[in-house]
Amino acid sequence: MAEALLSYPEDYEEIVRTQGVAKFPYRPTHSFDGDFINSQHKALFNTALQPGKPIIDHEIEGWLRREDAAKLYEMAYFCGGDIVELGTSRGLSAFIMASAIKDAKMSGAIYTTDLLEDRCTAATKRLKSRGVDNVFVLCDEGEAFLRRWADQGKKFTFAFIDHAHDYDPVKRACVVLADVLVPGSFVAFHDFCDSRNFDEGTNNFGVFQGVEDGIDASFRFYGAFGCMSLYRYEP
Repeated sequence: MAEALLSYPEDYEEIVRTQGVAKFPYRPTHSFDGDFINSQHKALFNTALQPGKPIIDHEIEGWLRREDAAKLYEMAYFCGGDIVELGTSRGLSAFIMASAIKDAKMSGAIYTTDLLEDRCTAATKRLKSRGVDNVFVLCDEGEAFLRRWADQGKKFTFAFIDHAHDYDPVKRACVVLADVLVPGSFVAFHDFCDSRNFDEGTNNFGVFQGVEDGIDASFRFYGAFGCMSLYRYEP
């Protein structure tokens, strides 16, 4: 019997109604007992926040809300395969997803990219120093990174898109997603729920519209969590 997945389609209307101001609670997409998958998942959700900011105060600096982090952990825990990430930054999200894969006792790897060579080098060292051996950091542009894997016939079971806020690079990456994801897989977009997406005075901040214009019609909106949106590839 297929797993009963939980979706929250009403979140989309709330994002539009509030022009990206609304932020959303963590709720499960997969079915599991209790409020959290395990003690690690719960501890991540309860991580202290940076002073005066809504983002977690983690040993690896980053820009994730508690709800973002908990959702990434959940999606990686249940994905059952390899993950592709655009936007390595300092390695926080890759670390969280790698931890989830390990906790799930799965053998998946994370392939992540960033435009800046120094970030890629530093993130690689940072992750290896913490015993993470299933994250591979490569320096590339987001769309080009995805096309590289598409050309090789590589498929992933989860994608996290957080490499850009500008409309064009987000849209271009979205166009390629159907070529690299296994049917039934999920993709999360960071900063999809952000008022700057709807503010004409904010220079080219276009995550929401980039996803809207670039993503294939076979992707279905599954809900919003923190400032992220989640879509499922259903060809």
